[in-house]
Amino acid sequence: MTKRQKEVLDFILAFWAEKGYSPSYEDIANALGISSKSNVHRIIYALVNRGFLKNQPRKSRSLLVVD
Repeated sequence: MTKRQKEVLDFILAFWAEKGYSPSYEDIANALGISSKSNVHRIIYALVNRGFLKNQPRKSRSLLVVD
């Protein structure tokens, strides 16, 4: 896992703990200083492929952290 992927995963975990739902790509980009939502998408895609996250299709804010 890259440093940026770890930062995104940690942010998602903290956001879930605080708010009870997953952050939007825009929330992630703004909080971590990522320049575009497409970069967030690329990072999320990598985390899903590596088994750290699950993404429910056709639902907004649907990222689930896999234990």
